[in-house]
Amino acid sequence: MLKTSRPLAGVTHRVNRSIRDMNQILDKDCAGEAAVENLLQDTTLKLWKSMDRLRILVRVAPSLGLIGTLIPMGTGLAALGQGDMTRLTTDLVIAFTTTVVGLAIGTVSFFFYTIRRRWIEEDIKNMELATEITGMNIWRADHAVFPETAN
Repeated sequence: MLKTSRPLAGVTHRVNRSIRDMNQILDKDCAGEAAVENLLQDTTLKLWKSMDRLRILVRVAPSLGLIGTLIPMGTGLAALGQGDMTRLTTDLVIAFTTTVVGLAIGTVSFFFYTIRRRWIEEDIKNMELATEITGMNIWRADHAVFPETAN
């Protein structure tokens, strides 16, 4: 089932690549279970690391929007003290615009982060299932309790 050279339908390219790599390891390596488990852990780590940029963007964008709000507010309040209403309105427009942009970027980033996280969780689940199935096939082939029977 998993030993075919054709990609499996219904799973992503990442899962198919993982199955292909797992089969290559099993064909070459006599200590296949440990190598396959290592492959699964490496792949999982890489997938979660690929989420770092989005995770950082979700956290940093609203913070930068707040910083972009506070800086012009300071100069705007100083302008208010001097009676310069034109400068105050310009600074308030900049302050509120940076807040909106920071929140918008954070919201959109969170949306994409949530969707990608779901995809990665599903891929990891499928890779773990493929690893378990392969591990059971290795164990059955190595032990006489489950002998191969001809049909």
